[in-house]
Amino acid sequence: GIQCFNTSQGLTGCADNSLPFIAKKNATARIYLDYNAGLGSSMSGVPVRLYIRANGVWYTANVSGKATQTINQANSDSADVYFNVNFANDVVVDFYAVVDPNNNIAESNESNNRYPANGYITKTFRRTETLDIVGRRLRYHPSGYGGSQYAGGWSVNGGAADYFEQLLPIRTNGVDYSLASGYLDWTKNLGVDTNQHDLIGTLNFQWIQQNLFSWIFGTGAFTGAEHVYGWAPNDGYSGGHADMPVYPHAGGLGVVGIGTDRPGTSTDNPGGGTYIFAHELLHDYDLKHTDTGSDDCGSNDDSSTFPYSTSSIQEFGFNPITGKIYDPANTHDVLSYCPGNGSKEGWISPYTWNYMYNRLDALAQQTAVRSTQPSDGESLIVKATIYN
Repeated sequence: GIQCFNTSQGLTGCADNSLPFIAKKNATARIYLDYNAGLGSSMSGVPVRLYIRANGVWYTANVSGKATQTINQANSDSADVYFNVNFANDVVVDFYAVVDPNNNIAESNESNNRYPANGYITKTFRRTETLDIVGRRLRYHPSGYGGSQYAGGWSVNGGAADYFEQLLPIRTNGVDYSLASGYLDWTKNLGVDTNQHDLIGTLNFQWIQQNLFSWIFGTGAFTGAEHVYGWAPNDGYSGGHADMPVYPHAGGLGVVGIGTDRPGTSTDNPGGGTYIFAHELLHDYDLKHTDTGSDDCGSNDDSSTFPYSTSSIQEFGFNPITGKIYDPANTHDVLSYCPGNGSKEGWISPYTWNYMYNRLDALAQQTAVRSTQPSDGESLIVKATIYN
């Protein structure tokens, strides 16, 4: 989704390929080709072979790219290899690439076509936990309201969850999204903050019933879910809200978000409702707004730890599912308000990637501890939530 590359153009303190890599997440090796000929400025169709070793087994992939005199990450010049390191646990992977592996192109120097020149690029692809998210649609009809009553559309039906999964440091198919059947009848005006808090509280209470007190109330659509998201018709509510533990609005469980159903058409054109879905669910992990001043479209929070001077994603983003390139010049981290209002594209920055990797990795480690308890002994696991 995002990777530090070229400290002279991106984040000077973030070394090349230093962000965590995720096992089972679709990935792309982008191989840039240098062109030094005196005639012309580029050469298209240059063959490249990538060698990948995982768990002691070598794999190869043959692709082609455009050799240029300078690298421009905004262009699709690179030779791109799409792959998935499909291992259940952490695995060490070695890479090296060879340009023109069969020596079909006459060159003044045939000895510099391997990268790295010796050895390998070695990276560990790490396991992270998965997420279950349940969407809850509203039938929205407060007094005096004449707009659409039923939430729905592309974002609600799974598009938002697909986009969220693609930008997160989480495995492909690591977000299990489902819709609760029917509609939650809602007659309070969501233009009022306290009514937004009431909706969050209602969804929190239903989640608590079906998870912590299922022995009384029984199980349901919310049982086992990490998050519940309330979808409202855009005619009645065009924003979003979350129940951050650090800013508790209705319990601070870090479970619930709510937002508009404003649709997009694809994960490359996700629309405001999808951006807000990602924004609010990231808030549930206590991620705060970018708070970078005049460029953040009002996403202020003076306690924010967002480390950059602008809300830009800083480095080029890349979606290994669709091949879309995210230029930091016009793409903000989704914790900015600008993607939601349509003035910038939205994606994930290195800071947010690292933060969420650490949170999802912690969940994975907890799961690993639970799954390796000795079968010949006794163990007790207690999950407790204090709810005021």
